[in-house]
Amino acid sequence: MLWGEYAVLAGAPAAVLAIDRRATCTISEATDDLFHLRTRGFESPDLAVASLAASQLPAQAALFGWAAGALQRLPQTPMSLELDTSDFFRGGIKLGIGSSAAALVACYGAMQHLLHEPFDLARAIAAHRAFQGSGSGLDIAAAWLGGLVRFCQGQAEKLSSVRLPALRFFFSGHATSTGAKLSQFAVWRERGRVEPLDDLAVASAELFDAMTSQSAWQNYVQCLQALDAAAGLGIFSPGHAALTRVAATLRLIYKPCGAGGGDVGMAVCPVGVDEDALDEFSRQAERLGFQSLQLAGTLDGLQYEP
Repeated sequence: MLWGEYAVLAGAPAAVLAIDRRATCTISEATDDLFHLRTRGFESPDLAVASLAASQLPAQAALFGWAAGALQRLPQTPMSLELDTSDFFRGGIKLGIGSSAAALVACYGAMQHLLHEPFDLARAIAAHRAFQGSGSGLDIAAAWLGGLVRFCQGQAEKLSSVRLPALRFFFSGHATSTGAKLSQFAVWRERGRVEPLDDLAVASAELFDAMTSQSAWQNYVQCLQALDAAAGLGIFSPGHAALTRVAATLRLIYKPCGAGGGDVGMAVCPVGVDEDALDEFSRQAERLGFQSLQLAGTLDGLQYEP
């Protein structure tokens, strides 16, 4: 997620970038009358079940059930499904770069292709929300479409011929719970006095017309910090806050991506700033315990192979 976190839940447009880490779902013929489920990445025991109905599956296989539930009808012919999300983990720790969304899109996409159904974004978003408990669905849109996506109120547009600033991504070393952050955010919104959220929504919309502008990025991060302070979300954990200060000394911008508190953050090099500053930032980030992630955007979304 490049920008728009939390603001997207208030109806503001957000920007999400598909990256070159892939989840794959392989379907093969079953040799009996059961559905065989296997995972790599988020490890769970191999299972053999009579139905893909979510209500009949154990918790560790829930994603298969919700992906199947996005179909117009549940598969009746037994099959073997293997879901691989190992690209989204480092040393057994989930990186926080959209693994569950990629996994659901891969699983749902494989089954809808096999059953000759069209891909339905709204159904996929609803399935992922049921699986995860919350979320806007923008990560589903990015996994499906690929590239840079503008997402707003359930509608996704793949942007082309767009110039993004130079970006670097960093892993904090520990995962965070998106669901817990969003629950806390929802409680805060119900109390009213959401002016910081309104300001963040405006800043998010403005970035689409000023993607390389230092002042637009600074304004967005300041609005995100104000929301964090008002709602007590812990978006800017001590590590993220330290990197925000480091970035300022180098004329760069730094922000957590997504729910914040852990997972991934992003350094932005606006136009007019020497990109060598990103190298120095990377060195300082690593001294603070962050790990550089070799991530790049990709134009490819959901793909099928025979």
